[in-house]
Amino acid sequence: MVEASGPNAKEIAYWNGANGRKWVRFQESMDRMLEPLSRQAMDTAGIGAGQSVLDVGCGCGGTSLDLARRVGPDGSVTGVDISSEMLARAVARAAAETGLPLQFLNADASIESWAEPRDHAFSRMGVMFFRDPVASFANIRRALKSAGRFTFVCWGDRARNPWRSIPMAVAERHIELPASTPPDEPGPFAFADGDRVRRILAEAGFADIRVDALERALLLGETVEGAAEHAVQLGPLGNVLREAPTDAQARVADEMREAMSPHLQPDGVRLGCFCWLATAVAP
Repeated sequence: MVEASGPNAKEIAYWNGANGRKWVRFQESMDRMLEPLSRQAMDTAGIGAGQSVLDVGCGCGGTSLDLARRVGPDGSVTGVDISSEMLARAVARAAAETGLPLQFLNADASIESWAEPRDHAFSRMGVMFFRDPVASFANIRRALKSAGRFTFVCWGDRARNPWRSIPMAVAERHIELPASTPPDEPGPFAFADGDRVRRILAEAGFADIRVDALERALLLGETVEGAAEHAVQLGPLGNVLREAPTDAQARVADEMREAMSPHLQPDGVRLGCFCWLATAVAP
């Protein structure tokens, strides 16, 4: 396991505790929810046969598996993550598919020394947690060949993400919520400002930078009950509810099911999201 030290010690501890185990538990629903975003990003990046890819913040390995299928036997994919809990799931999933050019690395991508340059660096919701994003992105740039591409998806403005704002509105009627993380602090919405993302990439030494809006309706669950459980268990709301009185937890759960019901579609409960799709090139 990566030692909880250095600039990202707090995040290393966080993702190697209860929250890492929780994401393993919800791996299937998270993959269903986020897969359209990663597919769009991979298509935009032009990742294909024979290429080498670094998957930053690969978590339980869903994106790494998709990348490995794209690059095929003549390519290579390395999934890197600080969470040993989530990487154990990733390794188990990869073992079930023979012949994939895929390996995993339990490491901090912000400080890791890369053995060989790659064609692409990719991330789906894995780069917003660096304490020093400029230095971290510069280190990812050093993992790339000249003209190598860095492509990632990150959450945009909280207010434009109903998958988050609707559950939080339900919860705040019953419990006291902590103050939102400051916009420049590591966290899911650290890159909500697209202009800040551009500045960070530029300061990290990247060129040909694009930061484009990406909006989708995300599948929170195949049933109202599944979507409500997803909403109350994952992310900051899950951490807060765990400390709330039992009766308040019950009220939030009941109202969450009511809040999810109007969004039920034939394939499940869908709520909108607003993301940034960022691309840049290593000179």
